[in-house]
Amino acid sequence: MNLTYLKKQLDKSKITFLAGAGISINSPSNLPAAKNYMLSMFKTLDQIAGWKQDLFQDLYYQYIEKQSKIRFEYLMALINQYFDSENHVLDIYALPKSPNEYHYGLANAIQNKNTVITVNFDVLIELACINRKMKVSQELFESDSVKEKKNTLYKLHGTALKLNDNGTWVRQLKESKSTLSSIGIDGYKFELFDSKRKFFEKKLKDSTLVVIGYSGLDDFDICPLIEEIKSGKKLVWIDFKNQDDVTYWSGDSLLRTNLPSPIKKILKNKRRTAENIILLQGRTLNILKRLFPLYFIPFNILYKSPEYNLDEYFRLVFKRIDFVANDAKFLYALLQEFLEITNISLLETVFADYKNQSYKKASQSGFHLAKRLNDENRFPEAIAVCEELVKLDAVHNKDFVPANLVLLAEIFKKQSSKNYDKALELYRQVINFPGIDRYTLAKACMGIGDLFQNRNLLKQAQGCFEKAYDMFQKMGYFLHASDCLQRMGTVEVDKQKFKKALSYFEQSMELKSRLGDERAIGRLKHEIGVLYNQKRDYAKAEKYLSEAIDIFRIVDDKHSLALALKELSVANYYLKKIDQAKENILHSMKYFKAAEQEYLYAHCLQVRGLIALTECDYNQSYLYLREAVEISKRYSDEVNVRNCLQTIQLVEKVSKVKLSVLDLQSLNDSWYNLGETLYNQFHNIPKAVEAYEKALELNPNDDMAWSSLGYMNQEKGQINEAIICHKTALRINPALQNSIYHLGNIYYEKKEYRQALEYCTLLSRYYPNDSDLQRKITDCRSRI
Repeated sequence: MNLTYLKKQLDKSKITFLAGAGISINSPSNLPAAKNYMLSMFKTLDQIAGWKQDLFQDLYYQYIEKQSKIRFEYLMALINQYFDSENHVLDIYALPKSPNEYHYGLANAIQNKNTVITVNFDVLIELACINRKMKVSQELFESDSVKEKKNTLYKLHGTALKLNDNGTWVRQLKESKSTLSSIGIDGYKFELFDSKRKFFEKKLKDSTLVVIGYSGLDDFDICPLIEEIKSGKKLVWIDFKNQDDVTYWSGDSLLRTNLPSPIKKILKNKRRTAENIILLQGRTLNILKRLFPLYFIPFNILYKSPEYNLDEYFRLVFKRIDFVANDAKFLYALLQEFLEITNISLLETVFADYKNQSYKKASQSGFHLAKRLNDENRFPEAIAVCEELVKLDAVHNKDFVPANLVLLAEIFKKQSSKNYDKALELYRQVINFPGIDRYTLAKACMGIGDLFQNRNLLKQAQGCFEKAYDMFQKMGYFLHASDCLQRMGTVEVDKQKFKKALSYFEQSMELKSRLGDERAIGRLKHEIGVLYNQKRDYAKAEKYLSEAIDIFRIVDDKHSLALALKELSVANYYLKKIDQAKENILHSMKYFKAAEQEYLYAHCLQVRGLIALTECDYNQSYLYLREAVEISKRYSDEVNVRNCLQTIQLVEKVSKVKLSVLDLQSLNDSWYNLGETLYNQFHNIPKAVEAYEKALELNPNDDMAWSSLGYMNQEKGQINEAIICHKTALRINPALQNSIYHLGNIYYEKKEYRQALEYCTLLSRYYPNDSDLQRKITDCRSRI
């Protein structure tokens, strides 16, 4: 298919244009790109606000150098809440007065009864309409129902200037319900259930959507709607590339290309097929002129907007703001909202500063510091901060005590020793706290439910989750409500009531889909995959776990990815896809070993033991299973101990060897094989050394173990120890080529050419045609 054929199709279709910020950057509009806007904002705040340099520079470094993902709307909303309630920093969107070719083309589209939707704050499309002597109105979605009207521009995120019926402009940024206040500071609150959703859903179903100048990377914007709503209409996404030719992707060709992230996610959801998505890459304006030649035509520039000096602009804006230079409240807001991109020392510093200035601020920053420490599994430090907060707030900020107690309970519940009794005691203190708010009460109920479920008190756990769900639902906390539904599903799984569990999981997934929470959707798919594994429906388990893994890779959730791969390896194993099972479980083992999560590593060892059994590697299977039993006993994981012992019985049955009285040579081989695996697959030299040493304890005359241990010493730079090991191996087996080769290399690198010549000559008996070896022998002789 080519652009000519696509144009003929579009000529017969209703068109809805979705315009993003990219259309307003071109001259003569000259509106700055969001990235440049944010860079200048950071620099100017650094110069004017007087923040501590060590704090600000680290945050600035994270954004500038590491390209951390800070949402433009999020940053603007924080500034609005903490020191710019009038939104002066966004007045720049009201300044450009000269529409460019994009704006005039969209004005022509509106005049020809097409729908134009924009997420932009500027009023350049409206100005293009006015310059064309055309009456236009703005739809800002301020009412519950939206009726389609003639000559209307639909603005999903509000506007910098509101156009009145009499043609006058009024500053709008503070009052509009559709601007930053509704989507920024609380995050993920794009109004999925309001008039915007209904209107946009109708347009997606009724017309072809043409996307221009839009990144589609919004976390809480319209892309989740495009993903969610099933439509047979075409989606034409024009992706700007600075190239003369137009690259056309659709159908099978679309699946083979490196897709922009939003299209990749839309296809993952399978709400649209590759056949009704078209990706065009090239210069956007040239593509539009070919597809819509009646709209995008040359025009006369009426006025040229200046190219703004953003640094100077922000300096002027901040002079109008009542800004307290030494107050770190905005920096604190940034820290608590962007915990994933800031290091822990920043929060510690802010906590200390606030403690000296204000108990209330110290309480808030300390709470987020404790949460971060808990997330990083630094439990003693998290507990210390929380206990100090409880004492502090009991005197100065009593209303915040229950939230501290809930966090403290969660830390005790999560820490490696898992002090469930202490956690339950704290949750009960929260429930009995006078005047407790409903949100904290619901959190405590959910926490108690977790503890009951852990103790297999399933009826009590379900009651707690149901109570928490009712409270969150009534308060409008849909994310927490969906978490409760997910927990209710896991209780039903524990009760072996899979049909009811699946119903809860699906309800939870529906809520999370509306909220656009990709990570949570991945975890639900993982739960459903585990459920099907337990039902022994391994084909469905494989399907859901594979979908979860795709999501975890996109959101870069390594822990959840490792868990899902572990479960997928189980499904692969029972579907007799042994190579895939082995690959997946090795990935999980590598991650959990590196993360020192022994409890989960033991579960991987059990699966690895099963796979080794299938491969008839009975000694290796026993070795994995025995290690899994030892670890699981330490963590009182009776279920995994039982699973491992059952698998050991299988190994005994198949191998016809009583594993409790395995001969020393078999165990020696197992430790040696483990050492080889630890080095070759995981490059874990310390653990490999341990395995080789255990093999040698059982059989001191194992020449290969001595040789491998020698090579490990080489890797560690312990050359003298390496020489001893290799020479020991050769005393046992004078024809061991590995050690002859390594000793030749060691002496050659040490420039001890006489010894090097001895071993190289010995090795040449086995490899007489090796040119590199002959070159080395010649070189040694010339240097003696």
